[in-house]
Amino acid sequence: MLTRKSLLIAGLALASVLPLTAAAFPHYPHNPDYDLNGDGQITQEEVQAARAAEFPKIDTDGNGFISFAELQTWADMQKTTRFNKLDTDANGSLTEAEFLAGKPKNAPTDVGVRIFKLLDADGNGSLSLAEFKTMGGLDNLILQFARLDIDGDSQISQSEYMTPPAKHYRHGGSTDVPPSPSSGQTGRR
Repeated sequence: MLTRKSLLIAGLALASVLPLTAAAFPHYPHNPDYDLNGDGQITQEEVQAARAAEFPKIDTDGNGFISFAELQTWADMQKTTRFNKLDTDANGSLTEAEFLAGKPKNAPTDVGVRIFKLLDADGNGSLSLAEFKTMGGLDNLILQFARLDIDGDSQISQSEYMTPPAKHYRHGGSTDVPPSPSSGQTGRR
């Protein structure tokens, strides 16, 4: 069951500082790693090129589809990689300053501070890898998987992964959702 704290963390992280979680959920077009030419702008071509390179890394069994387990494993590895990049003193924990150094320039610092405090479950003023990995959470990963699985067959094809984000259901706005093949729904709720 989701706790109020986990919902608040997920909401704040997604609504205000989404790029902090971009390494954990790289299918978002806001991922700074998608800026292949380093110009500060992410074009659709860069997103497509980055996704094409990512797909085989996520599809570890090489069957042409990403299972939820594969996405979960990859997201966990991405979070660990992101944590290690932010941990500039390599002491195995993130200070508030290290955490905030990873936020996008246009993201409000005060929101980043609040997210840091919410993630700091033991209140010791630093984030362990385990605390950092709670950002986004399993519930968010499930939501992201469902958004990418356009045809509802419980696996993500390369075609679905390469579909521009505008075609995926978006939180905080559109209520368009891809209908399940057997639902008979029109895609509107």
